[in-house]
Amino acid sequence: MLPDPLVKGDWRGKDVKWYPARFLKHHPQARNPKREFEFRYLDCIDWSPREDNFLAPTRHCTHDRETCQEMLNFKLPRTQIGNIRIPAFYVESDLPEDHPLIEIYAAAVAPLVKLLVSFPDDHPVVHLYKSFYTELATEEEEDDSAIKTWTSKFCALKLTAKDLSTPVRRTLTQLVESRAVSVPYAEWRRRARTVGRVLLWLLAIQYELEEPLNLNGDTWEDIQQQAIISTNLDYHRALAAILVVARPKELRHKKYWDPEAFRAFITDFRSKHAVHVPSYRPLRWTRIYAGEKVRPPIPISALGSTEEAPTKRRSRPDTDDEEDTPAPKRQAASRILRARVPKGPQQEKVVAVPVDRIVASGKGWVEVEWDES
Repeated sequence: MLPDPLVKGDWRGKDVKWYPARFLKHHPQARNPKREFEFRYLDCIDWSPREDNFLAPTRHCTHDRETCQEMLNFKLPRTQIGNIRIPAFYVESDLPEDHPLIEIYAAAVAPLVKLLVSFPDDHPVVHLYKSFYTELATEEEEDDSAIKTWTSKFCALKLTAKDLSTPVRRTLTQLVESRAVSVPYAEWRRRARTVGRVLLWLLAIQYELEEPLNLNGDTWEDIQQQAIISTNLDYHRALAAILVVARPKELRHKKYWDPEAFRAFITDFRSKHAVHVPSYRPLRWTRIYAGEKVRPPIPISALGSTEEAPTKRRSRPDTDDEEDTPAPKRQAASRILRARVPKGPQQEKVVAVPVDRIVASGKGWVEVEWDES
């Protein structure tokens, strides 16, 4: 926890708010001792009534060793803890009616119906379903608990967001009502509420990653293979930092531990220091590498058209990089490669070689004659 970055005087004042920050780097060779330790304020901080991005140019800060030690030992009253923003997907709320996911889910009903009818064994999510449910559902069967077990444990996917609850539930209702006569109602209902639900979650992840909308299950396999991983949100880091500073009685010693009292403390704390900002939606997922594509895509068409449903292009929020540098621009593919030609023990020269010549050689390399003139 660090004091408000706009405070230029005594940071020990009773009116100074403190906010969570992350330690970035130690600069032992810094010429200015005040720049020895580098920090960065977390993105989830609520700076209102200031502008949300007022700190963008100066979100990094530095302090000397003595100041860091004093701040570490400072007894921070709870009244001086600043507010943080709760990600929108952690709050029970509805998406705006014009949100692209509403249209995407509506367009997904028709291809989902076809998938739940064909129910191919080579689809990874369908395969999980058939591995768990060995018999068809019956009208007498009350399998809601089994459905919950499949989605939360067997399928091992905790992908849902609270603000998606309503659109997912609405889409599942449409899906159940669109039952094909070839599948008994109880079995259709169970397929929709298991496989259908997971595929809707996966569409939300594809939308967030700005990837093509696809129902073939590749995204699920990418998550299992950690080609796509969940993001360590600043919000969790901020809560952990604030809890360390607040030091509720229940966390001081095991003899004080009381689950009910601790839950009451968390509820009270969030009511005072956590702010729901609907526009605050940090990225929950990150693609690490491109996964294998072993099966044909099942694309989503936009409301009966032949065009792919839109994915909203948006700028990525700030990451945890030490420097705020823009992403490198993608360069056009070049037909020329540069080959290095030795000139001496400590020198080298560069010559341009057409790609076609390297390919035609069949060896992946070519000999280059160098003219010293």
